[in-house]
Amino acid sequence: MKDTVESIMITLEVGSKQSLFILLAADGSLNRLGTGSAENTDNDMFIGVTKKTLFKKLRKKIPQEWFDNLGRYEISEKKGLPCELTILMKHTDGQESGIQFLYGTESQGPPEDIVQFVSEAVKLTNPWHEAQKKMVVDESEKGKPRNTIKDCYCDLWDKNPDVLEKQGVPRGYCGLCQLCGKPGHTRHFPGAVPYTGTWCEWHYWRLMLFHPCSAIGYCVWLTALAIVGIIIWKFVL
Repeated sequence: MKDTVESIMITLEVGSKQSLFILLAADGSLNRLGTGSAENTDNDMFIGVTKKTLFKKLRKKIPQEWFDNLGRYEISEKKGLPCELTILMKHTDGQESGIQFLYGTESQGPPEDIVQFVSEAVKLTNPWHEAQKKMVVDESEKGKPRNTIKDCYCDLWDKNPDVLEKQGVPRGYCGLCQLCGKPGHTRHFPGAVPYTGTWCEWHYWRLMLFHPCSAIGYCVWLTALAIVGIIIWKFVL
């Protein structure tokens, strides 16, 4: 009889909250919400299409004896949060069959074969589910300014954004240049000087290249002085 199953729906409610929802069909349709844990915080429903082989793999895990024991079962002594697990199967003739368990998070739960079946459904759909969540995160990050500067104070946006907002600092920066007022980053002076300031990229690189206290600027100044010394020695003395 399990060969006539064309879709499988699994729902789990813990404490009246949806902890897991999986709908997998023979045509590859897949809906998924949650992780199935009592502490589930993943409340977004993802709907899409995946490989048809996933459904076939899950259908093979249905024990044939389930169809002799369909119905609703309730643990008499429920402890902890109330749980309601439902497995509903739709057949090619339009008929539906299912099995439901009512229990508590700290009491006896469903039989082992039921637990293994739900675990297998979660395992099979996890790669698709994680990919969908990543796509949503990547999409939400598009267009947002990203900070590529190391050792600055941009993490203040996560800790205390009001400080930067009151200064008129745009996202992606952590200060206004002390030389020109343009958006920049607050960081250590680019050299052996115990000083922290705020500079835009242009003025920061200018300090790094030409200030005598920076490593690069020190070499530039030594080279310049050496060239001047050679010129004086050859053409003046």
